[in-house]
Amino acid sequence: MRTAIAAGLLVLVATPASAQWVHQKQESAFGGAAKHVAVTVRGTYGFGLRCQSDELTAILLAPEAITFDDAQRFKQLSPIMLLRIDNGEVLELDALVESSEGQLRVGAAIDVATAHDIAKARRRVAAALSLQGKQYHEHQFGVSGSSRAVGQMLKGCGLPQP
Repeated sequence: MRTAIAAGLLVLVATPASAQWVHQKQESAFGGAAKHVAVTVRGTYGFGLRCQSDELTAILLAPEAITFDDAQRFKQLSPIMLLRIDNGEVLELDALVESSEGQLRVGAAIDVATAHDIAKARRRVAAALSLQGKQYHEHQFGVSGSSRAVGQMLKGCGLPQP
């Protein structure tokens, strides 16, 4: 799935409409539940939502090179994903830092209501990584197409629509 998300983001970066949200589905090769993602990019950063069954995750992809060992060390720093939808309150979500294809990936569990808020956003979705009170990789993403892409993702996982 990491490769599929990375490939999807590369396709988005290479297209003129790179701010558009898109939905992608990946069937399980072993008969498990399909994974669904709704993603967008801005420059070299990506942001998206991923679901499998009823499990929802927000993902921030950053152009920083990171190894598996580096990602393991981040766990000791209690990483937090900061998320702001439009001008709403800042959500502080416990996060997991990983290496995806050698690049920094930050993931955090979200609830259906947050996914609905992203689908209904009018201006922006902003995300950042917070480590010990310092912010890194703050980035803002457009919301064009988010209603459709997030709606398709939620439907694919059998979750309530916005």
